[in-house]
Amino acid sequence: MDRTQFFLERIYKMTAIPITMVDCHNDILLFSRGYSEKSNPLQYCLQLKKRLCEKVSLENPIALDVDEEQYVYGICADLIGNIIIFGPTSESKVNTDQLDKYRHKLGILDTDFFVKQRNLNELCATVATIASFIWEKSITEIDVLAQEFEQGESDDNFKENNRVKYRPEFFDYEENRFTYSDELNYMDAIKRGDPESVKQSASHRLESFKKSNVGKQLAQKATKQNEYMAVSAIVLASRAAIEGGLDTYNAYLISEHYMQRLELISGMNDIYKLIYDMTIRFAELVRENNISKSNWSYVEQCKNFIDKHLNKQFTIDEVADEIAVNKTYLSRKFSEETGIGIQKYAQKKRIEAAKNMLEATDFKLATIANYFCFTSQSHFGRVFKEFTGITPQAYRNQNKN
Repeated sequence: MDRTQFFLERIYKMTAIPITMVDCHNDILLFSRGYSEKSNPLQYCLQLKKRLCEKVSLENPIALDVDEEQYVYGICADLIGNIIIFGPTSESKVNTDQLDKYRHKLGILDTDFFVKQRNLNELCATVATIASFIWEKSITEIDVLAQEFEQGESDDNFKENNRVKYRPEFFDYEENRFTYSDELNYMDAIKRGDPESVKQSASHRLESFKKSNVGKQLAQKATKQNEYMAVSAIVLASRAAIEGGLDTYNAYLISEHYMQRLELISGMNDIYKLIYDMTIRFAELVRENNISKSNWSYVEQCKNFIDKHLNKQFTIDEVADEIAVNKTYLSRKFSEETGIGIQKYAQKKRIEAAKNMLEATDFKLATIANYFCFTSQSHFGRVFKEFTGITPQAYRNQNKN
């Protein structure tokens, strides 16, 4: 399971909102939680799936969708165009007659179909959390809700009613919470690898978790709100650590560790302590990493750059600029120490990463090729066979988990 799906698993366990992930071609369900195969509306109603997927793009990756029955879906696109859909949810409890009517409309035969009762703020917070994780920037529930007001495609009565119902509530929340400026300073302390600054600001940040400040802004219960905020804090802290130089693998590993710990606790004091420990830990690791990097050779720094850019195009000029060394000297030293050139080494690392994806996911070969910056599926196949001796499909057949 890739890291996005691991994260979706955690979100589902905390929210119980059904989640479906569709591939970039809208053909395959890559991930599904909450519904069985027979009761998942996106398995039955292609028109619904098409409508939801078309509401987002790489330029506008988040959206809400409200149908005629006032059932709400939250939608988020990932970096390669796969679509994550939350819902449907409903503000009020849905009775049997309403469910039967909706099942008939979608063509669902399974009587176990349900619509989860969740308020709009909870759904928006859920979409904002996964969007922040994927796009590596702070996206709030207000950003998600704003998409619905700006798109103009949904029912006008819904928008007018909920503009009054939810907007003031969100603004009150913004007045009480940890401010954006404070958050930038806090994340900057992690990026710098400055545990002392993190400790000094931690008590201020945790004020935003107090019961008097959470209420029902994002969830029905203060404890559930704190879980949402804790997830956001873990995501932002891990991103700050990566920007500070911590390698992506360890940053994700640590964030997964704290996500798993979060599932096992419920008391607010335990959540405060977890967030405090997590942010200090990230800051310490960034500091240790920076001290270690000061002793790295140019070749090791080049390898680190490549490891962090496996899914991005880059040139040797960009690598040399990043580590402040002449590109000709870097290329020569790299070849002397590794026996291969920088771009060939990058291909090797991309193939190693692609092998893991072939083993653990059902992504199409074209999707994997595109993700790791190969010019085409056939190019990916040639390079893969060069390094492994077999084709990507043959490797998947032999090693699929």
